[in-house]
Amino acid sequence: MLYPAKEFIFVSIFFINSVKTADICYKSDWNNYIVGKKLSEFPIKIFDKIGPQSCYRECQAHGNCFSANYDKKESTCQLMNTKKSEMKLLTDDENFIHIELTDTDSAGGKTCGDVVCNNYSTCIRTSSRQICIETVNGGWGTWYGWGSCSTTCGCGTKQRTRYCDNPVPSYGGSSCSGSSVESTTCNTNGCPVHGGWGNWNGWGSCSPWCGSGTKKRTRYCNNPAPLYGGNSCSGSSVEHTTCNNYNGCRGYISLDTSDIPYTGLLYVYIDGTWGTVCDDDFGVNEAHVACKTLGFARATALHGTSTLGVGSGPILMDDVRCSGNEESLFHCNYTSYHNCYHSEDVGITCEN
Repeated sequence: MLYPAKEFIFVSIFFINSVKTADICYKSDWNNYIVGKKLSEFPIKIFDKIGPQSCYRECQAHGNCFSANYDKKESTCQLMNTKKSEMKLLTDDENFIHIELTDTDSAGGKTCGDVVCNNYSTCIRTSSRQICIETVNGGWGTWYGWGSCSTTCGCGTKQRTRYCDNPVPSYGGSSCSGSSVESTTCNTNGCPVHGGWGNWNGWGSCSPWCGSGTKKRTRYCNNPAPLYGGNSCSGSSVEHTTCNNYNGCRGYISLDTSDIPYTGLLYVYIDGTWGTVCDDDFGVNEAHVACKTLGFARATALHGTSTLGVGSGPILMDDVRCSGNEESLFHCNYTSYHNCYHSEDVGITCEN
């Protein structure tokens, strides 16, 4: 039966501000029940913390309820959309009371005053009459935004929520199925790992020429290596220090460098002093041995009479004589006394 919009609005307001009365769809007393029995069917609705009389009335009010299981122990009411039959037998359970509506066997027989409610309607009593209100099943509203992640890194979780308010279930309608909360992973990248220096490697060799030089050692930013946006190591990966390379000069011998590659005045180190070599008797064999002493393959040129300039310091070798097979210039014959000037200092060019 349809009612004018104005009256329907009045009924809705009244219902919101009141509760169901004892006369909702009330046609018989609560007299058809069995203690210690229940109907083992899936309930269409469950009420918590109510009494058996209220359970009976809720079944009367629901458009599709024909019996109810009342749990005395838990004070819960299970509304059923069927009655016991030869196919649906009651089972024993001392905690339950099974209640049946005696005035109807189908949804078409459930009345609300003079009106028959359909399967999806609920009977509501107002101050003046009883009317059928259409059952409204709940529907999910839209998801709210994602909350913050549980961690800033290293795989956390975040959640979002929704509510059963589109529409809100009412007049015996079913609530929304599914969860109101959804979770997902977030910040799956690992946490930043800042780099740390590993141990220094050993010192390298001293710079190639005799005398004071430099050597270096290295380290790597691998203890640990920076990961996931972590900072790299601060500071230098290379360290230098000064060194003396007299022992690395292959017999204490050196070339005073010039503008020509592998070319220079020949210097030797004897008794803690660097000095030049006089060109008296110094020929091709001597030049080859001198270059071999320096680590080169052989000599390609011999320079005398100040071609490369004049040296400095004492003249420490004169009258040098080599066979050409010596491994070091110091294995050749020579004299420490001389009758030379620095204009006679030996200069050589070696082949690398």
